[in-house]
Amino acid sequence: MIYLPNFLTLLRLCLIPFISYFYLQGRYDLALMMLLIAGFSDFFDGALARRYQWRTKLGAVLDPAADKFLMFVTYITLGWTHQLPFWSVAIVIFRDVYIVMGVLFLKLKKRQIPIRPILISKLNTFFQLALLSFSLLYSYVQMHQFLFLDYFENTVFWAKQIALFFVLVFTLASGIHYTVVGWGILKKDV
Repeated sequence: MIYLPNFLTLLRLCLIPFISYFYLQGRYDLALMMLLIAGFSDFFDGALARRYQWRTKLGAVLDPAADKFLMFVTYITLGWTHQLPFWSVAIVIFRDVYIVMGVLFLKLKKRQIPIRPILISKLNTFFQLALLSFSLLYSYVQMHQFLFLDYFENTVFWAKQIALFFVLVFTLASGIHYTVVGWGILKKDV
């Protein structure tokens, strides 16, 4: 059972290409369903690992890598199709690359890096997933034109815009936070 969180993470990794594939094929419903399954698997693998202490070295590497890969591929896909503005895709990807490069730099400097998810980072991930979900839902709604719910498309559009705002705020805030933390780690005596 200790490997159940890792299995869920591997499931999430396997779903990622299908999200993009179905989206590019115009099957927004399947793309959204896969994204939601991936999001819930992220929540459950973390909850199981914490609750039952089912933490492994593989999971410590695989889980954040799966999160980054999910964001990278899905944001690129939605940016490519103009469902998300270029700047939002660029800022999300730049932040992740920046953090990974910072971690590698600190490792090269032989610094200990405490790996603890923080609230601002969790909020960032939440809003990034919300933005992706609303974007996929918006694509679906635009294609199916809910005549009986004229306001639904507008509601989803504004939910997407609000999520986009919070992605900007929390992506920048978490990037700044990790910069400050990384700088503090770098300045510590070895």
